[in-house]
Amino acid sequence: MAHIAGPDRSQAVLLPAVLDDYVRPDNPVRFLDAFVAQLDLGALGFQRAVPAETGRPGYDPADLERPPGGIETSAEVGPAPGTP
Repeated sequence: MAHIAGPDRSQAVLLPAVLDDYVRPDNPVRFLDAFVAQLDLGALGFQRAVPAETGRPGYDPADLERPPGGIETSAEVGPAPGTP
């Protein structure tokens, strides 16, 4: 059984077309996201890094360690695509 997946960051939504459009390419939050993605959470002691075979799947620990969308200030993010 797999983990419950967090939102796909490339999934199209109403505004903006893609969540990553809100975060500039040079924003430090991108480094944190890439860093967490390469971690071996099981080796670091996360007990539920490997999902159980029974019951409802838990959330992926990597998704819980990544910063959520929208935590940046408007100065870091900039205007929404298509706005003057």
